[in-house]
Amino acid sequence: MPDAAAVECHEARPELRRGAQNVVRTCLAAGSDDRAVLITDEATAPLAAAVLAELRSAAGETAVFVLERHGARPLPSLPPALADALAEATVSAMMVRPEPGELRVRAAVVELVQLHGIRHAHMPGVDREAMVTAMRADYEVGARLQDRLLDKLAGAEVVSVRTDAGTDLEVALSAKHTWVRSDGLIKPGKPQNLPTGLLQTTPESAEGIYVADGAIGDWFGVRYPDLASHPLTVELREGRVRSASCEEQALARQLLLYVRSNPNGDRVGELAVGTNLALEGCLGNVLRDQNVPGALITLG
Repeated sequence: MPDAAAVECHEARPELRRGAQNVVRTCLAAGSDDRAVLITDEATAPLAAAVLAELRSAAGETAVFVLERHGARPLPSLPPALADALAEATVSAMMVRPEPGELRVRAAVVELVQLHGIRHAHMPGVDREAMVTAMRADYEVGARLQDRLLDKLAGAEVVSVRTDAGTDLEVALSAKHTWVRSDGLIKPGKPQNLPTGLLQTTPESAEGIYVADGAIGDWFGVRYPDLASHPLTVELREGRVRSASCEEQALARQLLLYVRSNPNGDRVGELAVGTNLALEGCLGNVLRDQNVPGALITLG
């Protein structure tokens, strides 16, 4: 079965249409002159069908890639045919379920997006709930909230983050790094994760305790979706992970192995503030939950 047929066999469901329209027409601003690439997998194909329908309505030629059609997952590298298609694309979207060991494939997509100046919607881990809530947000309202937050953060050297769950963190900001807006209005070569609604910066350092009780990224989120029942506590010193603990002991152990497997993987690489007012509470999907009003950190 060709890749496109593996997506077309799913109905473009009506409740997904508004979110798909936001992806294609608002975030990617796709038009008839655009050449599109849609990357998905068998698990996410039912959602991708709605986005494919919008791409075919708004854009020009659309190439479809279903990862399982190009090898056993996790794929060890980016399929050459996909790399060739991205070299000719002007807009693209990646809607897949994250798999352990496949980070390099997603990173390769982002590198090609930046190299070729593609307007790219990065959506690993997207689910139905994200499409019918966060992807239906009014991004203009979120942009105005970001304006107000940036006014308050202007000139700040330290941000304190404290929560009822036990987070007590002092984050030193870096004069070398400004706050980056992720407002959903994607520019060429500047991919954004969708759904979005996020202000983010690279801090100088971080000290204290961070309790993750909402969501965790990459394949961890698939395996451990319910952090509310077993929060993950991370101790940070001089901007790096010193220890991790959790009632789900395997999660803490695997996180430490994960962040220590790459150079600087244990460093706090990002502080972010969610600004998507369409969202209330975390559901365990970090792609959605990172945009819930509140603070989060990224390691690596």
